[in-house]
Amino acid sequence: MKTIVSAVSLWKKFNLENPLGSSEWGIEEQDGMRRSHVSYSGHASEDGGVRIYARFCRPEGEGKKPAVLFLGDAGKPVDEEILTYFAEKGYAVLVPDYSGKMAKDGDSVLRTVYPPSLSYGCYENAQGLDSLRDLETEKTSWFEWTYVALYSIKYLKSRDDVGEIGIVGVRIGGEIAWQAMLSPDVKCGVPISAAGWRSFAHIAKFGDDIAHNLSDDRHRYIAAVEAQSYAPYVKCPVLMLSALHDKEFDCDRAYDTYSRIGNSGGKERVSSDGNALAYSLESGGCIGPNGLADMDLFLEKNLKGREIYIPDTLNVAMKETEEGLLVEVECDHEGILQEAGIYFAEADVKTKSAYREWRCMMKTDGISVKNGRFSHVIEPYDGATAAFVFAYAKYINGFRVMSKIVAKRFTKTNPSAVRSRKLFTGKDLDSFSVAEHKEYSVGEIFLERSAVPKLMKGYGDITGAYSVGGIRTYKISSPRFVPPENALLEFDAYSAKTQTLKVSIEVANVEKGEACYTCLVPIKGGGKWKRIILKPNDFKGGEYGFPLDSFASGNALVFDCAGEEEEFGITNILWL
Repeated sequence: MKTIVSAVSLWKKFNLENPLGSSEWGIEEQDGMRRSHVSYSGHASEDGGVRIYARFCRPEGEGKKPAVLFLGDAGKPVDEEILTYFAEKGYAVLVPDYSGKMAKDGDSVLRTVYPPSLSYGCYENAQGLDSLRDLETEKTSWFEWTYVALYSIKYLKSRDDVGEIGIVGVRIGGEIAWQAMLSPDVKCGVPISAAGWRSFAHIAKFGDDIAHNLSDDRHRYIAAVEAQSYAPYVKCPVLMLSALHDKEFDCDRAYDTYSRIGNSGGKERVSSDGNALAYSLESGGCIGPNGLADMDLFLEKNLKGREIYIPDTLNVAMKETEEGLLVEVECDHEGILQEAGIYFAEADVKTKSAYREWRCMMKTDGISVKNGRFSHVIEPYDGATAAFVFAYAKYINGFRVMSKIVAKRFTKTNPSAVRSRKLFTGKDLDSFSVAEHKEYSVGEIFLERSAVPKLMKGYGDITGAYSVGGIRTYKISSPRFVPPENALLEFDAYSAKTQTLKVSIEVANVEKGEACYTCLVPIKGGGKWKRIILKPNDFKGGEYGFPLDSFASGNALVFDCAGEEEEFGITNILWL
């Protein structure tokens, strides 16, 4: 039986004595920025060391600039937009590749080179990604990727034009960041949609399934790889950003890791040691404008030395009363509150967290919150089996913080409860998030403000929902809006130009995975709003184009353009 190695024990195995032997070439100075290609040595092995490739950019000018080490998601090439994004904000930025050569790469794509003995560092050859079966921890891709991050920190320290160093990591890059944040040279970290718990990916946190009798290999993986095992040893300030609708991430477990961060003292409500937790809702799998505003303030405080107050996370509790669900929220008592509110969702406990339909149930201004506390009673749907809430607060300096997500399972459910047929009537944009974000985001993670769902005006000044990236609603995952077995889907659509609308039903379950069924609907441009009625078997999915059996099996409803992007509007969505 292989030994369980703790995060601290594994950390001691990293040896950074290999000389960097760094080089820099292809220097370009344009638009107030200096860009270059850089390479430097990493983990040494008997058949040669790792040669790390990265892109470096900094604002022009003398003196040291605070630096961001950006670790993107695995398999992605180095993103030029990320360089511009941070450099325009006054940071030097280093974006190393840790994925290694990919089969789809052309000859012009530069990557980090792993020697044959460490070939598992290449993402396409990754070993130990989700399990340590028959593997020592030091023989996994995670170990090599963390080495890339640590040698990247060493490289930044070697430059005389770089000051304080922070890490921003996305998904797998965020998991690597949790390990690299143990370095005393890191002043702050921003893991994005990265909280560990990969071993529990198919177990709903609030469900009935409990992780009993984990194998020794699974215990070894949790101890040596998972972020929740590293969080207790992280001493720098951490901002955790989570996209609530990121299908690769379980937002329910974000707070479980957050509460373990070593500088918090293990308190239930993490005190203001500089840590913060924030969710993005309307931005799909991306981080939206509010989350980006938090990141800007957080980095300015920790890397530029600005005096910016980081408020405490919120305390939230939910309990059943005769009037309904009483939600009680406690805010930071020292911060100056601008506004606060409560978001609420109803769903089965096994519904994937990314498919919940969150609604803002109340919003209040800061003046109305007395002694840092407020509450609200929510009347749940009688047919719901469980409810979920989180609270948010925005402070006068623009910083937003959230609470953990809490759940309440109901002891009684009324199977005859009357469901709502109306999904959207043209007013409540809380119902929508952006459907496709890749073309409308920086680095496929920071959503452009222009892609946030909005109301557009069509014929007769009637308003409908629209986003340049398409719109997605999760209302059909809520028991309040689940359609009858033989229901039809009706909606009104408008477009100034003739185009084809792509309507999709997404089906997902923690245990069964995902499927997508699509129907193409031609929309004639101009004139009045077009009334569209669709049957389940109009939607086809899978390799063989099987029809959808019933709308009741759906978790998300998506509207997007089938071809070139043209503005459209959707309103009056209902079940017939």
